Amino acid sequence: MTRRCLLLLSTTIGLSGCKGSTPAARPLADVVAAPADSMRGVVQRIGAEPQTQLTARGADGATCVLRFPAAIPGIEGLEVTLWGARATGVQPAAGGATCALTVTRYAVRAVDGVPAVDGILLLSETSYALDLAGGARPQVWNVPPTLKAQVGARIFWAGPLDRAPVAYGVLEPARR
Repeated sequence: MTRRCLLLLSTTIGLSGCKGSTPAARPLADVVAAPADSMRGVVQRIGAEPQTQLTARGADGATCVLRFPAAIPGIEGLEVTLWGARATGVQPAAGGATCALTVTRYAVRAVDGVPAVDGILLLSETSYALDLAGGARPQVWNVPPTLKAQVGARIFWAGPLDRAPVAYGVLEPARR
């Protein structure tokens, strides 16, 4: 395929072919993988022990059963954005769930309506910071003693970073 054809393929949807290329190029939708599904909602545990499941209701009204690769004990009750692959037709329909989301990543957005962030807790000299997913490393102040013992863990922090958190918790322990 010529360089000109590759450029056209990468910028044109529904390209039927390029001069000099064999066979005809496929439509862009066939070439590029579909993006992962996402949803934002409050994580809730439903069911009776030992058959409980985590769910979240998205803005579209769909309630999805959440499937995480590993247990995340601190995620219940948090408002999160979840990314992953969604499947419909959940059987049995637990708690009115109409889909299942196999979660590949998540981000905490709020706790009881208070904006929140999550990241890896870092210690540098005598100051603490959060290593956020986007690469930012804002400093956090008035770190509670229980969090000071969690350097290297993924935590959530609700409220302004320049004062004590309104709510906080450990999502994933530090890797030792």
